[in-house]
Amino acid sequence: MTSAETPFAVGFTLPDHTQLPDSDGTFVKNFPLGVELGIWQGRYTNMEFPWLRWWDAQGNLLLDGTEAQIAEDRAQLAEDRAERLAERLKAMGVNPDDLT
Repeated sequence: MTSAETPFAVGFTLPDHTQLPDSDGTFVKNFPLGVELGIWQGRYTNMEFPWLRWWDAQGNLLLDGTEAQIAEDRAQLAEDRAERLAERLKAMGVNPDDLT
């Protein structure tokens, strides 16, 4: 992918004169809230690009509101499914806590 195809200008400078990284995976550090800006390659808003995204100090991608809601919904579905399975096992006389 060429820089002309990216959704932001590589080498762009923020208003405080912080230089954004090239698309080599490096990060802009030292933001007051302990987060970093970095390049993430992937599909977002149904478009595949290298995206400028927020990361925590440990290098974990910070999810936006929609992504966080999807992750929460998936976790809730998994928990609900596990509870239903435990109830079925109990109905069959099996204690799910005894299974390893």
